[in-house]
Amino acid sequence: MINGNSSNNYKAVGIEFFKPLKDQLQGKLPGMLNQLSELESLGLWEIKDIVDDHSPNSAMDRDQTTTHGPDVPGDVAILCVVMASSLCFATGAVGSNNVMCNDTEKKALLKFKHDLVDDSDVLSSWEIQKDCCRWKGIACNNQTGHVMVLDLHHVSDYYSPEQPLAGEISPSLLELPYLNYLDLSFNSFGGLGIPSFIASLSKLKQLKLASCGFIGPIPHQLGNLSNLLTLDLSGNYIAVNNLDWLSHLSSLKYLNLSGLNLSEAVSWPQSISKLSTLIELQLSSCNLPNVNPVSLPLINSSTSLQLLELSNNILIKSSIFFWVANISSNLLHIGLSGCQLQGPVPDIFTNMVSLESLDLSYNNLEGGIPKSFRNLCNLESLNLWQNNFSDRLHDSMEHLSCSEHSLKQLHLSGNPFWGPFPNLRRFLSLVDLYIDGTKLSGSLPEYLGHLSKLQSVSLVENHFTGSLPDFTGLQSLKMLFLARNKLNGSVPESMGKLSSLENLDLSSNSLDGVISEAQFSNLSRLRFLSISYNPLSFNLSSNWIPPFQLSGLDIISCNLGRAFPKWIRTQRKLDTLYLVNAGISDSIPNEFWDLSSSLVDLNLSFNKIHGKLPNLSSINSNFFMFDLSSNHLHGPLPPFLSNISTVNLSKNMFSGPLSSLCPTQARTQDPKLFHLDLSDNQLSGNLPNCWMQFQGIITLNLARNNFSGKIPHSMSYMENIVVLRLQDNNLSGEMPSFENCTELSVVDMGRNKLSGRVPEWIGGQWLPKLLVLRLQHNEFNGNLPSSLCSLPALLVLDLSYNRISGLLPQCLNNITSMSNDVEVIIILGLVKVVWKGLEVEFGQNLRLLRTIDISSNHLSGAIPDSITSLLKLVSLNLSRNNLDGNIPSKFGELSMLEALDLSRNQISGSIPESFSNLNFLGVLDLSHNNLRGRIPLGTQLQSFGASAYIGNEGLCGKPLPKGCPGDEIPQVPSVTNGNEQGDDDDDDDDGFISFGFYLSIGIGYFVGFWGVCGPLVLKRCWKCAYHVLFTIRRSCIHNFALTWVLCMVITTSINLGAASSNISRCIEREKQALLKFKQDLVGSSNTLASWEPKECCKWRGITYNNHTAIPHEIRNLSLLHTLDLSDNYAITVDNLQWLSHLSSLKYLDISLLDLSEAVSWLQSINKLTSLVEHLNRCDLPDADPSSLPHINSSKSLQVLELSGYNQFRGSFPELTRFPSLELLSLQHNNLNGSLTKCFGQLSQVRYLNLGFNRFRGSLPDFTGQTSLEELYLSNNQLNGSVPESVGQLSRLKMLDLSSNSLSGVIKEGHFLNLSRSQYLYISNNSLSFNLTSDWIPPFQLTALFAASCKLGPSFPKWLSTQRKLQSLDISKADISDSIPSWFWDMSPSLENMNLSFNQIHGMLPNLSSKSYSTIDLSSNHLYGPLPSFSPNTTTLILSNNMFSGPISSLCSTRLSLLNQLELSHNILSGELPTCWMQANNNFSGEIPNSLGKLSQIQILHLRLNNFSEEMPFLINCSGLVPLDLGENRISGKIPEWLGKNLTSLRVLRLKSNGFYGSMPISLCSLKAIQILDLSRNNLSGVLPQYLGNLTAMSSLGRAEGLIDFATLWWKGIETELGRNLKFLRSIDISSNHFSGKIPRTITRLLVLNSLNLSRNNFRGSIPGMLGQLKELESLDLSRNQLSGRIPLNTQLQSFSASSCAGNQGLCGLPLTKERPGDEKTTDREPDVSSGDENDDELLNLGFYVNLAVGFFMGFWGVCGTLVLKSSWRYAYLQFLNDPKDWIHVTTMVFKVRLQRRIAQIRFLDISVPAIQWNLHRN
Repeated sequence: MINGNSSNNYKAVGIEFFKPLKDQLQGKLPGMLNQLSELESLGLWEIKDIVDDHSPNSAMDRDQTTTHGPDVPGDVAILCVVMASSLCFATGAVGSNNVMCNDTEKKALLKFKHDLVDDSDVLSSWEIQKDCCRWKGIACNNQTGHVMVLDLHHVSDYYSPEQPLAGEISPSLLELPYLNYLDLSFNSFGGLGIPSFIASLSKLKQLKLASCGFIGPIPHQLGNLSNLLTLDLSGNYIAVNNLDWLSHLSSLKYLNLSGLNLSEAVSWPQSISKLSTLIELQLSSCNLPNVNPVSLPLINSSTSLQLLELSNNILIKSSIFFWVANISSNLLHIGLSGCQLQGPVPDIFTNMVSLESLDLSYNNLEGGIPKSFRNLCNLESLNLWQNNFSDRLHDSMEHLSCSEHSLKQLHLSGNPFWGPFPNLRRFLSLVDLYIDGTKLSGSLPEYLGHLSKLQSVSLVENHFTGSLPDFTGLQSLKMLFLARNKLNGSVPESMGKLSSLENLDLSSNSLDGVISEAQFSNLSRLRFLSISYNPLSFNLSSNWIPPFQLSGLDIISCNLGRAFPKWIRTQRKLDTLYLVNAGISDSIPNEFWDLSSSLVDLNLSFNKIHGKLPNLSSINSNFFMFDLSSNHLHGPLPPFLSNISTVNLSKNMFSGPLSSLCPTQARTQDPKLFHLDLSDNQLSGNLPNCWMQFQGIITLNLARNNFSGKIPHSMSYMENIVVLRLQDNNLSGEMPSFENCTELSVVDMGRNKLSGRVPEWIGGQWLPKLLVLRLQHNEFNGNLPSSLCSLPALLVLDLSYNRISGLLPQCLNNITSMSNDVEVIIILGLVKVVWKGLEVEFGQNLRLLRTIDISSNHLSGAIPDSITSLLKLVSLNLSRNNLDGNIPSKFGELSMLEALDLSRNQISGSIPESFSNLNFLGVLDLSHNNLRGRIPLGTQLQSFGASAYIGNEGLCGKPLPKGCPGDEIPQVPSVTNGNEQGDDDDDDDDGFISFGFYLSIGIGYFVGFWGVCGPLVLKRCWKCAYHVLFTIRRSCIHNFALTWVLCMVITTSINLGAASSNISRCIEREKQALLKFKQDLVGSSNTLASWEPKECCKWRGITYNNHTAIPHEIRNLSLLHTLDLSDNYAITVDNLQWLSHLSSLKYLDISLLDLSEAVSWLQSINKLTSLVEHLNRCDLPDADPSSLPHINSSKSLQVLELSGYNQFRGSFPELTRFPSLELLSLQHNNLNGSLTKCFGQLSQVRYLNLGFNRFRGSLPDFTGQTSLEELYLSNNQLNGSVPESVGQLSRLKMLDLSSNSLSGVIKEGHFLNLSRSQYLYISNNSLSFNLTSDWIPPFQLTALFAASCKLGPSFPKWLSTQRKLQSLDISKADISDSIPSWFWDMSPSLENMNLSFNQIHGMLPNLSSKSYSTIDLSSNHLYGPLPSFSPNTTTLILSNNMFSGPISSLCSTRLSLLNQLELSHNILSGELPTCWMQANNNFSGEIPNSLGKLSQIQILHLRLNNFSEEMPFLINCSGLVPLDLGENRISGKIPEWLGKNLTSLRVLRLKSNGFYGSMPISLCSLKAIQILDLSRNNLSGVLPQYLGNLTAMSSLGRAEGLIDFATLWWKGIETELGRNLKFLRSIDISSNHFSGKIPRTITRLLVLNSLNLSRNNFRGSIPGMLGQLKELESLDLSRNQLSGRIPLNTQLQSFSASSCAGNQGLCGLPLTKERPGDEKTTDREPDVSSGDENDDELLNLGFYVNLAVGFFMGFWGVCGTLVLKSSWRYAYLQFLNDPKDWIHVTTMVFKVRLQRRIAQIRFLDISVPAIQWNLHRN
């Protein structure tokens, strides 16, 4: 085959010819072998050209012996002549040892050497004492000694230190008159021009100056070299205006000008056509101008040109094809790769019968393989790589039928060919087959294994399915790539018989089964193996020695087994090793680190590898990339090799300082680290100050460790850094300047203790590429710098939870990326963003996000109008500040906004009307401001709950229950029927008054009216009977009618009902009036059966006011001491003025009453002089706590209870006037400020509860609080250390400091006198315990909660003294010890134990005799078998450990009370036990099995296991809420009982299994389902039409049932959601085989958030109403067969084009493809509300109800009047008689007249023919 670099191929051909002769001469001509070896490097054709003039056959015509390649006629004879000649004149000629080189020429060569720069001493053999004919690169004539050859081309080798020659080319070469071969290629003469004196070397035949760095023009004198056969000037920086000088080179055969700039050489085709002897032409990458079609007839056709290489030129026009067709009729190779050719390939190849190689790769050619290829019978190589050929490949291959026996290389990759695998059965000569990245599908044919000459097969990234064929017949196969398909089944053992195989890639398929030694039995030549991303398991013996030596091994997401594979140790040549997510739970053996000195890329991440790492700076490896992330490694961080570039040790348990990272003096090289990720470890101490040695680092991630101290200034030297993550540490101080780090894109320093002002250098002048800035949860203060506005690329700005004050900058509109579409650079890694209340990690999708979060600060002033210019803003959170003023009126212009939170500020004014334009808004919170007026009407604003607007007293309108003035919608009273349910149907008004409403009422009225009037008109006797009936039965009918009307009223009231409380009592006189009313009714005994002499508010049909007021008469109880009205939710109190009359009142408890309207409550309380108050959870109006001291002047106040969701704000009140105060509770308010000065006022307080507020600062001094017994300060924002004075609170029983930001060390002094302490809560702080090992506490605790505090590393011994412990939580306490034996006998009363998220190791003892109720030991390093547990155990959580063996031990004890069991992420094995059928349990958690006997189970997670066979029978588990069986191997059909019996299901995940068949209709009966994930199965058929019945996806309602978490693929990210799951509705049935149309009923799922129907076979158009799903945030319809226009003006246009990609028939936005005629009919839109969607909605319940109403109106419109008045009856009947008589008379008259007319017509018909006959007769 001929390729673009033909010179090298010619040389290779010569070498291939020399080698067999060299072997034959072995032993015969030993002295010639060295000469022969040197000649091999010259090549056959070059040597022949040199010796032709000096051989005995010099007169022979050169052209008769020069042909192309291997097809040389008489090649053996010619080769012998060449060999004989070359051996005669070669360096140091063998036959004439006395012939020496000419002295003059020797001196010329030495002068030539002198002008060269030879840094690598290449010309060391050029010594004056030696014969120059023996110098390197010199060949002489063996008879005359003249220098014939000068070949000093540089051989580039990555591993060779040899440098190319440089300097100047001396004119002394002119003193070599017989020089006919000059090759200086690939040396470095940069800046020089091609010497013009070379044109004087008249005998030159070979001139090669390729890639020498020459500049300037080509000397036109080169045209004088008339003997030149080869000219190679390629790869220089030369611009050529014309090629006319080439016409003088009449003997030229080989021309290579590739890489030169020929853009000005317009007439290059004409110049080339004049070279009649040219065999090879290479003009690739020359910027050739397009061929002018007009000049084509002027070009001469040649018969000599055989190789044409024009690749990488911009030859868009097809005229180049026609020039190629005319230039030569004997072309063997055509290269047009990368020429940007477009359109179909012209049929110009009909006459190119000699063509052997054709390269059209990397163009934009379309259609299929041309028909003219049928004549290419000698074609050996066809390269169509990376075009747009889109025909059915099976048909296109028929056009290559003539080349069946010659084709060897076939490259079709990167084209959208489709259909089944092509028929290659007859292409028996095929050697290389590349069909990657197409749309081919179906199974691989068995005959593929019979193409015995195949050496390379690559079918990567197609849609092939089925099992692997038998490749046994491919004994020559060297490469087999089948990655990224859908192949399944096992890997056949015949794969091990491919003895020539070197590269095997089967990754990213669905292959399963077991890999044994048989699959590798004869693969002795295997060098690369990749079987990643297949559910394969390895079963290899421990002493197996592979027959191969691999250089690359990729095994990702396969099961290698627990032990580290020993056979890896035999691979001594590995350079790449990936054993990722392979199930390894072993330590790394020491021998591994000396495995291979060539190992540069190591990845062992996502396993459970434990142990410590050795000193990696001294091992025998040269790691370039090193990834051991997501394992269980621990210990200190080892030193690394200085040449390592990537280190990822994240998500391990490394501890200690980071000092080992700094280079030591022993290292002689500076570190070359580019990427360092040590996040999610337990590293501590200060950050080292050696970052100036890491100036090349690009990404640095030290997040989620325990680093403290300041950020070192040396980090500012990392000038190339792009991503800097230091979040979730304990770093303090101010930020150093990073103004020199201009490449920074991500800065995340959130959740530290950084202070000071936000630096000014954070701006576009210094950080122009900054995309993410997250400084949340720090202590920054001061104003926001205006430099933030100059960040042009900013996407995420998060400064929440700081102390920033001042105004929002007015220049926010200058953040370009948030107002305009800006091209975003790809983000490196994942970035956490608080998105709609969830902290979500974004990767590539971050470029679509624009978010600002400055919540929980001290900002003031108004929201600037400039913020409305951020048109691309997606999320804005300014909550929990002190902002005031109005909301900008143009806020509605932020049309892309999806989340807005302005809550808990002081914003006033009304909500702008423009808010109704925020159509994408999914999260809104405007609560707790001073807004007023009506909430603007708009679909989006009314879709939020009332909680989004509460706390704004002046707001009114939906969704608030408070109406606005002028609203005419009557308030419907509550109706009770003994229950508390009610429905709000306000949203359905428009749907009720519809066309069907009027139609059904009209039909009913017509039937009812004429049902009475019709019979009365027709029959007089009926009228009489009707009159008598009404006369006789009038009284009965009257009574019946009254009863019926009353029942209708009752029924209507029930339908409108609202909940009622049993608190209110009806008034007695009203009850008696109702009973009298009942007596006067007839037939009411059954209907009013509930009307008994009891509480009348519970009677059927009675409505009452349940918001009862407190009677003011209570004020007359002047002697009242105690008044308790608490816990009456229904009582609403407008004012408390009546309290002032209760002068003796001492104890008042009105907790949990509604006091929101009692504005003057404080003044009323102020008048009670001897009061003890309880006012918690009363929704008290906002009042300044500073006014509390003015409540009264009495000193008797002992209890002040104002807790529980009141509306207090401000700082702690002054309480010095209450010396008797003993109980003070202000929890659950919005109090803030410091506590340092308040405790001096509370010397007598015994109970103090300030929890759940916003207090900040440090804890006060407790020295004077000697009376304190219970202290609650939890859930505030307190920081600093815990003062030791807390240890002086000798009466303290309860201490709760949990969930603050406290830090520092806890010592023995903190507990010095706490002898009475029983409850200690200090969880969720950053406290460290420093207690002596023999310390004995003075207390006996009942409960200890110290989660997230550092108690370790040793297990705290002082716990052994706590004999009364009942609850213990020391999770996340940095304990890395084993559990001591005394712990299990520590406290006989211990029931609840939580030791999770530590590094506790060891085995568990038998716990069956203990009384533990709750055990949580998850996320530790425990191992061994599972022990037996106590029968009293209710919660058992052992997940994320290394327990092994079966779980049968759980059956040894009857765990009858167990309701939560989690054993996930262990190494448990064996069969599932059958003991569950014996238990009546109530599980809620992750369990390892289910046999369907756990009838009370609520939560079942079995995902990510290897379960197989069919789905277990869970028909009795009717209480299941989430059911997750995803990522297993379960097969069979989805059972019908899923939808019929599991009616409580809210989450159903069957993802990534082997389910087949259709989707059962019963699934549509799951009314509560929120997450339905059936993706990645083999389901087929059409989707059920009843998907609209999924009620939970149709309307928002209360989500019932327990869900701990669920895994959801949300916007391209697999996320685990917990509490927030109740807000999501998702359907994912992607990657199946569903067909048919998308059912229109799916558009009824109005609250659906995510819909994924991709990778199926759906056809037809997209339902128009799909775009009306306003809640839809994620949509994927890609890779189906949908067609038609995408509905316009809907939400579908807000999604990216990728959501609809891969549907060839779709057109319209967001796709770039438009339907023909769109430009003419742009104003015409399809009807998206097609009537066929509502065909089944006409005859619904409302239709029949309205029909009945119409009938009632029509019927009783007649009958009712007849019942009421007898006179009306007579008049009515008379009225019916008169029209009947008139109709009767009129009808009879018309009948008589009609009969007469008919008689006349008959007479006329008879008489006229008679008259005509008489006339004819006369």
